[in-house]
Amino acid sequence: MPTSTLAINELIMLLALDDEGGQVSWRVSPYLDYALAGGMLAELALRDYIEVTGDADLELKRIPPTTGSKLLDDVLHVFRRSNHPHTVAGWVAAVSAIEDLDHRQMEELAEKGILERREGRFLLIFPITTYPMLDRTPEKEVVEQIREAVLGTGVIEPRLAVLITIARGAHLLRGPLSDEELERAEKRLAEIARGNAISRATCELIQEAERALFVASSIPFMGISRV
Repeated sequence: MPTSTLAINELIMLLALDDEGGQVSWRVSPYLDYALAGGMLAELALRDYIEVTGDADLELKRIPPTTGSKLLDDVLHVFRRSNHPHTVAGWVAAVSAIEDLDHRQMEELAEKGILERREGRFLLIFPITTYPMLDRTPEKEVVEQIREAVLGTGVIEPRLAVLITIARGAHLLRGPLSDEELERAEKRLAEIARGNAISRATCELIQEAERALFVASSIPFMGISRV
């Protein structure tokens, strides 16, 4: 399945997974729900379903019959039920509190034939579900695109800029890039986060989502209500 057909949040999930073990890497698990939430909001904004207002709030523009993803549909319905606008940070917190967000995302990727759902037991006692990679093509493609964008100098299309910015905040670039490459590319990553060569609205969204990701992931036990 071509990478271009996958949503930003789906690509984030692929970057977070250990290919063989089918589980989320321990180093990114504290950030994953926030990264998925930021990716979903960015995906919906790029599809023109939500927008950043002049007050830096996110507001609903329209709801299609379906986005093609039950998760994205649910996020749009959360927007519809809201009685007042929220900042991007507020929406990242709200969406990240959706129950079993990471597992629901993995289930959708399994339905597409990219991951394989496996039932097993940890220590032969505790039931566990893993999602090893079945089709490695999308992950390989996105890693190649990230490397080319971060280590190069060319203009980056908005979707990839958003993905890289959120992945950077969630520590998901360690893997596609070595520590030495990340250090060398720090200036380039900052340029991408500032939104060079992409629309102002998208630039504002990824900057706000990045800030929200850092804030939210530093206080994971605040007891945010489920939606």
